[in-house]
Amino acid sequence: MTRPGGPALGPAGEILFEFRRMGTLMKVSAVHVPTNTEVCIGGPANAGEAVLKAAALRRLTYVLAKSNPEPPAAHPYSDRSTGAGRLDREI
Repeated sequence: MTRPGGPALGPAGEILFEFRRMGTLMKVSAVHVPTNTEVCIGGPANAGEAVLKAAALRRLTYVLAKSNPEPPAAHPYSDRSTGAGRLDREI
């Protein structure tokens, strides 16, 4: 899924979506095929398919990022090796 003039949204690879109506709710399952990761969300059945699909994709992206964390970037105003940038004051 890509945005016109923007970067790709969501994880790379094939993603399968399943919609199952349960009364007034719609259960949406999204499966990332390369990693076999599945997430489920629930939403109102009268919401549009695109809205529910986007919500499931956001959750899948979050779960995949959480399972493969990247090291946090260093804060630009601190140098952890020297301790510069910290507020050193006595209380």
